[in-house]
Amino acid sequence: MAANPYCSDKFAGIHLAGSNSSRTAVAILRGDPLKNPLDIIGLYEKIGSFGKLFSDDRLIEILRHEGPLKQIFIDCPMSQPPCVSCSRPRCPGATSCDDISVAYMLALSEKAKLQGRRKKRPINPQSQRIWDVERVVEDRVFHEPSYSANMAPLVTRALVLQRRLKMIDENSKIYETSVDKALSKISSDIGLKPSHVKAYKSFDQGVKVRQGLIKSLVCHGWLSEPNHEIETQITKSIDAFQALITGLVAGLYSGGLTQEKPSEYLAEDGWVYLPELSIEFS
Repeated sequence: MAANPYCSDKFAGIHLAGSNSSRTAVAILRGDPLKNPLDIIGLYEKIGSFGKLFSDDRLIEILRHEGPLKQIFIDCPMSQPPCVSCSRPRCPGATSCDDISVAYMLALSEKAKLQGRRKKRPINPQSQRIWDVERVVEDRVFHEPSYSANMAPLVTRALVLQRRLKMIDENSKIYETSVDKALSKISSDIGLKPSHVKAYKSFDQGVKVRQGLIKSLVCHGWLSEPNHEIETQITKSIDAFQALITGLVAGLYSGGLTQEKPSEYLAEDGWVYLPELSIEFS
């Protein structure tokens, strides 16, 4: 790759699975969402290890081959909870810690108490980030922490992938989104029922729901109508579909159509970029 390769109108969406599975997928999109629908120009599935070739090597080679890329998004946390990333030699405990992120999380928890919201589980800066705690406070529902037993291996893999990309280009950066929450936002913005959209993973309804979502995105001008082969691939495969939605968020981010990270967040505090299709431009 030439210097600063991520500077075109191509976007990559990565659905990241475990390193020993073959469920990782990548979608490549191209276009300017403020002018035209985004085109799906590439779709890769079943990116697992092959012989002596690790899955990460295959994934890096796909991104290298498809470059230059303007944005790379992934459906996995790209930062760790404050206690996990902490480098202090001694731990005073969360309530006595001088870490700003931990203090902010505790303040959010106290705010929820004052507002009379019942928390089913206490906050835990060992497994949660500020973003996680804010979602619990706002939604009044417990969400799986970013560093749960299920997610921790994926977070580690995503952070290693970021470092691998730095070997190709020092300026490259992977941004984070959540497919489930992105679909919830998209459904709200284009008038679909969130309860219906949630079934995109279901065994009996999933294919039909994914087909409907693709048609709605095409109808509302966010996606170009895919050819039959790609449409079949993204509707039959949950992994390919998740990579597509992740790539769509990457393109929307490039057009300023995502929720921005609040100014009070520190650089190391993770942020999950979600679509904001109702943004108006002057």
